[in-house]
Amino acid sequence: MSVLLLVIVLASAHDHAQGGWNQTNGPFGGDIRSFTTHGTKMFAATKGGVFGSSDTAKNWVNLSNGLTTSYVLSLATVQKNDSTAYLFAGMQAGGIFRSQNDAGSWIPVHAVPTGIYCLLADGTNLIAGTLGNGILGTPDFGVTWVSMNVGLKDKTVYALVREGANLVAGTASGGVFVSTNDGASWSVANIGLSDTTIYSLAVSSGTLLAGTSSGVFASTDGGTSWAPAGNGMGSVAVYSLLNSGSMVYAGAENGVFLTSTAGMSWAPANTGLLGNPVFSLAQNGTAIVAGTAGSGSFISNNQGANWKLSNTGLTTTDAYSLEENAGTLYTGTFAGVFASRDGGGSWNSINTNFTTTYVYAVLSHGSDLFAGTQDGVFISTSDGVDWTDVNFGIAKPDIWSMTADTATIYAGTAGGGAYYSTNRGNSWNPVHYTLNNTFDLSLAADGYRLYAGTLRGLFVYGRSGPNWTLIDTALSTNAIWSVLAGGRNIYAGTDGGVFVSSDSGLTWIPATAGMAQRVIYALASSGPNLFAGTQTGTYFSTNNGTSWNPASEGLRDSTVISLVADSAYLYAGTLGGGVWKRPISEMVTSVEPPGGTLPHEFVLHQNYPNPFNPSTTVRYELPMASRVRIEVFNTLGQLVAILADRFESPGIKTVEWNAGNVPSGVYFCSVKAAGTGNSASFRDVKKMVVLK
Repeated sequence: MSVLLLVIVLASAHDHAQGGWNQTNGPFGGDIRSFTTHGTKMFAATKGGVFGSSDTAKNWVNLSNGLTTSYVLSLATVQKNDSTAYLFAGMQAGGIFRSQNDAGSWIPVHAVPTGIYCLLADGTNLIAGTLGNGILGTPDFGVTWVSMNVGLKDKTVYALVREGANLVAGTASGGVFVSTNDGASWSVANIGLSDTTIYSLAVSSGTLLAGTSSGVFASTDGGTSWAPAGNGMGSVAVYSLLNSGSMVYAGAENGVFLTSTAGMSWAPANTGLLGNPVFSLAQNGTAIVAGTAGSGSFISNNQGANWKLSNTGLTTTDAYSLEENAGTLYTGTFAGVFASRDGGGSWNSINTNFTTTYVYAVLSHGSDLFAGTQDGVFISTSDGVDWTDVNFGIAKPDIWSMTADTATIYAGTAGGGAYYSTNRGNSWNPVHYTLNNTFDLSLAADGYRLYAGTLRGLFVYGRSGPNWTLIDTALSTNAIWSVLAGGRNIYAGTDGGVFVSSDSGLTWIPATAGMAQRVIYALASSGPNLFAGTQTGTYFSTNNGTSWNPASEGLRDSTVISLVADSAYLYAGTLGGGVWKRPISEMVTSVEPPGGTLPHEFVLHQNYPNPFNPSTTVRYELPMASRVRIEVFNTLGQLVAILADRFESPGIKTVEWNAGNVPSGVYFCSVKAAGTGNSASFRDVKKMVVLK
């Protein structure tokens, strides 16, 4: 049996502690909108920036230094000469950036205010298709730019390709435009083209192919006339086309298709490909790489016969939900469910028997783990080792939210209302039909009532009998992204900020003081502390939402869509940046005693909980300004960890310790104190127990 000695040393000094958010090591996946290559190196455009791979997409690293925003839509490589190449990145917002060192660093070269949907390397020229601003071109690697919009009736351009002497542009609703003079002017070319939403373009053996919202069309006369060319594919959206020798690959809303007949007939090529739709395709050597919506990148070394996930290092997932139970962290993403048992140090995919990778909600209830997915509710009784669908009674099994009270599980759907189950999901019943046709963005239960945050407002079930009541009339908003039932209060995160009710939703008051951002996607609590995730980072409150403080230091991917807290850390699920973590003690360092009075003496309280696994809170009181040093020792007197080393103001303080990396046993907490100027000194010892 081992013993730890926790030493708290107090002395006057300045606080040199470093803090802020840190990205966890995953989970891996995310949207890939575009690829480009330079030699053997490959680059991917993601919501979390530019990622690069030097081993054919097996391992990825973030190469976003200098990018002022994270969401990258398009990439291209322009070769200046044999020794120099420029990489260009088109952003969703923020313009166009250039790199001369294989994405080692980036500089802005054009501040176009809207999205850059496509980039075409045309010899030593670069041509860009934009959202609403038409086509831009640069002949000198981004130094000067010209507008190329004469005759271009649709200024939103999704695709560009060179077809012999002509340039071809695919637009959002205007169809295909052709330029015979290198973009100086354009002419519409839509004869026979029944679908004029053009997502992708490619040229194969003299045939021009256009991927539309309803399949592929082909032209053998440079776009003068078109004919359907989607035999074997059906009427599906085709987001990407890749010409590879005698083969053409199509990335569609339902996977990859392959043709060797210039689009006359297609065959599905999806074995091992888990993520749909496929937004991007590229060739690196003999390998074909597919970029998906949510699941990241897949690689095929046998012309699409089968695919293998190749996501290591690609930390660009959308973490739609977070759940914590007994030291294990779970997240639901568009790449499935992931679990971390070491505080985000590593993540494991736990998706056996899933029929979809789209997971919006994860719920731990007793010994069961539930996942709310695009294909309904799944249950695991083996901590995610395998799953079983449990959807009996759910009419529209597209699950957006889940919650539970003591004996009942609730599931909110996309347009089908809310359901409940009292038998671990074996059967479901609607929670009164008046909530039908709503998108249930969030659910919360307080043991007496069920609250549903929807796009149509906030509803409560059970306040006035067995029916739903709309209670958002005082919230000045309709979209309720998050609901938190905490103690005597109910909190609602809305498009107009945080609102709080202390009377089960009868009356609401705004609680947004200190918040610069009012779109609240996520709410969480830890003890008396509240946390909010917004479009631009996180906030915390120590007074029931009366006032908020920003807490986004270090959070690069700042759109926070989910939050969960354990006793030591706050975890944030982001849009395009995976999961981040931050010690709660960094944000909430002191709690003032009632009435504003200060402690009269140094005190070390018994840690809580005790026994604990893996985290506990140590509470101590400072009657004067002091330096705080918290150290962990074992029974041999060996230093195990330094939890804090900082100058603190007087007050009641807390610090968290996660003992996940030490064995079960009895531990001792020892305090040494010396106030400012050594005016007072103190020492005490408490016993702690780690029980695993």
